[in-house]
Order: sequence, then C-alpha cells, then structure tokens
Amino acid sequence: LKNEERPLRFRPWLSKVTGRHCIDKLRRRESEVFRCSEEFEFDGMMDRSTPSPLSQVLLREQQQALRQELRRLPRQYRVLLVLHYYRQMSYAEIASAMGCQIAAIKTAIFRAKKLLRARLLAANSEMMEKLGGQDRASSRLHELPA
Repeated sequence: LKNEERPLRFRPWLSKVTGRHCIDKLRRRESEVFRCSEEFEFDGMMDRSTPSPLSQVLLREQQQALRQELRRLPRQYRVLLVLHYYRQMSYAEIASAMGCQIAAIKTAIFRAKKLLRARLLAANSEMMEKLGGQDRASSRLHELPA
C-alpha cells in the first residue's frame, strides 16, 4: 500500500471490489425475495377482481335508485342522459339525432345531471333520516322502564 511507484492504483481497485461486493449483496437479496414469494401460498388470498357479495348488493341498490330517479326526470333530460351514458353517443351524434346544436346538448346534459344529482342526494338524505328515526325509536324502547 505504501508503494511509492503506484500510489493511485489502489483506489480504483478498492472501488471496483466494493462495487462488485454491493452488487453481489443486491443479487442475493433479490433472489431471497423471489424465493419467499415462490413459497407464499396464493390460494388463501381473497380474489379482489370480483366484488364481495355485500358490494354487489350495494351496487345493485345504487343502480336501482339511479334508474328510478332517472325515470322521474323530465322526458327531454331522460332521453339525453340515456343516449349519452347508456347508448354512449357523443354530443355531436346526439345533436344531429335531435336536430340541435352541440352547445344546447351540452347545456341540457349538464342541467339533467345536476337535477339527477340533486334528486339522488335528496332521496339518500330521506333514507338516512328514516334510518336515523328508527334508531331513535329503538333507543326510546331501551329507555322505557322494564
């Protein structure tokens, strides 16, 4: 190391050795992680690609409430929403089919969504109030002397 003829050659050698050592450590760690994942049983894991039965029921209820409120909308709004979201027609296609301008279709769809959203929120709050009323009634039963 204290050789006067080649004092600078030690540093590149040491850098190479430590670099290779670090790479070897990383390779070992990756192979250990890979081996651990091979040993892990995937049969016991839940399948997240399909919704749970509760999620399916809730989704059906939401879709039913949406369809019910959609049926209650004025005809002009209902037709536009059905064409745009269920038939997946563009604004231009709807405008040509209805004989209107695109701007008028955009405005009408915006208003229809706003009205539908307000009605859904109102229906949801009514349902929550009914559930809250049931909770209050059941709590009153618990307050009665036995």
